[in-house]
Amino acid sequence: MLAGLARPAPLALVVDDLHWSDDASLDCLLHLAPRLAAQPILLLLTYRADEVGPALARFLLALNRARLADELALRPLAPAEVDLMLRAIFGQPQPVSADFLHTLYALTEGNPFFIEEVLQSLVAAGGIFLRAGAWDRKPLDELRIPRSLDLAVQERLTRLDPGARQLAVLAAVAGRRFGFDLLEALTAMDEHSLLTHLKELARAQLIVEESADVYAFRHALTREAVYGTILRRERQAHHRAIAQTLEQLHAAALDPIAADLAQHYFHAGEWERVLAYAHQAGDRARAMHAPREAVDLYTRALQAAERLGQPPAAALCRARGQAHEILGEFDLARADYEQALALTQQAGDRRAEWQGLLDLGFAWMAQDLTRAGECFRRALAVAQAEGDPALIAHSLNRLGNWHTNLDQHQVARDFHAAALAHFTAQADRPGQAETLDLLGLTATMAGDTPAGVVYMPIFDPASGFKVSKGPQELWIDGKWLKQPVPEPVP
Repeated sequence: MLAGLARPAPLALVVDDLHWSDDASLDCLLHLAPRLAAQPILLLLTYRADEVGPALARFLLALNRARLADELALRPLAPAEVDLMLRAIFGQPQPVSADFLHTLYALTEGNPFFIEEVLQSLVAAGGIFLRAGAWDRKPLDELRIPRSLDLAVQERLTRLDPGARQLAVLAAVAGRRFGFDLLEALTAMDEHSLLTHLKELARAQLIVEESADVYAFRHALTREAVYGTILRRERQAHHRAIAQTLEQLHAAALDPIAADLAQHYFHAGEWERVLAYAHQAGDRARAMHAPREAVDLYTRALQAAERLGQPPAAALCRARGQAHEILGEFDLARADYEQALALTQQAGDRRAEWQGLLDLGFAWMAQDLTRAGECFRRALAVAQAEGDPALIAHSLNRLGNWHTNLDQHQVARDFHAAALAHFTAQADRPGQAETLDLLGLTATMAGDTPAGVVYMPIFDPASGFKVSKGPQELWIDGKWLKQPVPEPVP
């Protein structure tokens, strides 16, 4: 039949979802495959690698041994590709919101099938809906596992023996990835029994072995489905036990696991520990250039402070604002900076108030130069009221740079010159270097390139700071040399 169909033109025979095939169908395909070599027929079979059962595994092995097939592994979609997929599905030209994309990607890991299933589930449940001609959604914490995926996982769980099932529950509470040492400490099982249960979970296509010490659920959705079988009170107890066990296992170095501790204590309702660990982990994430994770952790710390009945810490609000600013989320960053500023004003902390005004000014620079200037002028007023020469000088530099952005170069030079006088009087060489750098920038933007070159500070390898040895000395070949360059324009 197939040969007859292929006589007029080459034929492509596509069999989708091979992982759901029965034994008879696989036998038929195995009988067919070697007989296609002489025919203009392409047999294209698709399957999900994490759904390979014993029968399909034998079928694939037979094809491989006979060298009858070429295998093409499809990689998951990247976040930008998920964004394109969502825009195509919902027919919207603009990108989807960053928080929704981040949450959906973390849940589906770029698997197109999972993305479609999650979206269909959300639409059916009213989680995503059409309003005023545009797609809108409910809060992200209301995302639910699609029923089709949930039922598939539940069916696998029912086939497990009680010990393996309980181990799956503990692993789901532990997270997407979990260590052998953690499970061993939690269950008090001997190594042989624990390995037996882990093998059963692997055979059930629930987990995979990543290394001798680390295991993981095949997909984030699989873990979420198992997690959904646990009562809330049970979850609290498990999260508390896991957090305490992690503290014991990693007592010598808690900083790398601060984010995990914050998560477990959050679900356990231990708010004081959440506040400490989430703040610590947020700082670590920001230092490692992971601003999205930093935002999530700082938010968790602020939620913990609210649960404790404490006012939010200005430092936390400022840190989250900085992370939002890195992500380009101006409105969220501004709101955090304004809250941090209000808190410092209430506390009467003038130095922190000065810093908060600078933060707001920097944020406004890309949005509204007029508002940025207002913030910088207020910061200068605070610095002058404090009488701190360093704060005054930094404020003058900020106003000078603001005037540079307005192409008011002479006014900018006056501000920078005043700042330089303050730094020079205090023998503050880094401050001098910063100011000379800004003077050079201003001169260059004004078209006075020779003066701009002269002003630019040089990095001094001996001190580790950007410094200037005077307008006519440059660091060349390991020593300071006088250069025949013109004096800067006054």
